[in-house]
Amino acid sequence: MAIADDPRQKILELFDDAVDFVQGEVQQDRTVLIHCAAGVSRSPAFTMAYLMKHKKMSYEDAHSFVKNKRPVVQPNTGFVEQLRQYEEQLRKPAQ
Repeated sequence: MAIADDPRQKILELFDDAVDFVQGEVQQDRTVLIHCAAGVSRSPAFTMAYLMKHKKMSYEDAHSFVKNKRPVVQPNTGFVEQLRQYEEQLRKPAQ
């Protein structure tokens, strides 16, 4: 699936499947590369989503962690908004 680096691109509904796939690979001691064209917006957004869900980080902590590793990280405004929505979803108790 092609994902545009466009603030209007809907990625929220992709987070769970993507980050659960990554977690499955990590649990099997496999290396995972999350990449995009420039490594500035798309791949950092999915990496942050992974950290938020599977490492229980807040959006702010995940962003700081990823930015510390790759200083050019700057998810577009739409991705940031969706990551914040994802954070809210993750904080809600399971029903």
